Amino acid sequence: MQLVTSPTKARQIADLIENEILSGKLAPGSRLHSIRNLCDKFSVSVAVINSAYNELEKKKLIVCQTGRGTYVSDKLHIHHQTFGLITSVRDIGSEGYFSSLMGMANTEQNMIFPITIKSDKGWEKDIDRLMTHNPNVVMIDLEGANFELSKVISRLSERQICFVNRWEWNELLPSNAVLVDYCQMTIDTVKYLLTNGHRRILFLGHYAEPRPFKQQNLEAAADAAGLKFPSFEFEYACFRDFVDNPSRIKRIFEHQQAPTAIFSRSDSIIFEFFSKIKALYPACADTELIGCHNTMWSRIPNYEFSTYKIDFELMWQTSMQKFDWKNGSKDGVQWIVPEFIKR
Repeated sequence: MQLVTSPTKARQIADLIENEILSGKLAPGSRLHSIRNLCDKFSVSVAVINSAYNELEKKKLIVCQTGRGTYVSDKLHIHHQTFGLITSVRDIGSEGYFSSLMGMANTEQNMIFPITIKSDKGWEKDIDRLMTHNPNVVMIDLEGANFELSKVISRLSERQICFVNRWEWNELLPSNAVLVDYCQMTIDTVKYLLTNGHRRILFLGHYAEPRPFKQQNLEAAADAAGLKFPSFEFEYACFRDFVDNPSRIKRIFEHQQAPTAIFSRSDSIIFEFFSKIKALYPACADTELIGCHNTMWSRIPNYEFSTYKIDFELMWQTSMQKFDWKNGSKDGVQWIVPEFIKR
């Protein structure tokens, strides 16, 4: 981090240390770096560090003990954390996502600043506005196809980060996340459909071809069930294929052994896609459908289909409790297992 004039240097250093204390990264009673170490780290004078420590002492966040060092106060009275959320989720596709977030923030006595961003709508400025609220922790839930991860992180000013719900980048899992186990959900779905007697299964996606993370999920599910992906028994289609790739629709559904099961990670595209399939291929009317997120689209009377329910309340609670100032933050990836809702 580059620092500028002396007063601003002290303020920035104080803010960084305060954020680490309030986020739980520095637990009550823990010893801070020596003044000399901080001078070397930030390339500043002793006077600048002393000024930063004085600000923190005034706020009763730290205690300076002559001859022993400087410690985080063990008498902190922190009533809340401040969380930012950067998401591309719309509640119409994930019912309860935002309402459970607000409810859990209230239960945990935290403050939350959520922003919904779009890849083509000046999202950088939206993130910059979020950062003016100085959140202790930033939660990220973005569609990997539309956002370059390094560009998002570069705007977060060294805040603690927790990825939530999904990880769609073709990289190693992050060091801190609370993720829905969509891969296990895919494996369980394929096994369930095979047990139900289906011998030709279709996965319905949002893109012309599965993105790398989803390709890996589908291959893992196929392997666990003794299948191959893609294959005649287990293949892929996009819900836009009626317009963008009608030849694939014909190849799959005009075959005398059309798929008898279709599943997806979205209730809405299952409903939209299958409504067209039934109109074009009436013989497929009994196809078994499995969606995800237990939304209105899977609960329409006389058109119900099985789906998964994601416990967003548990996801938010787990995410917030990872940054408990009393016990210190907890790194690692924790998984939320969706519940299968059979209809």
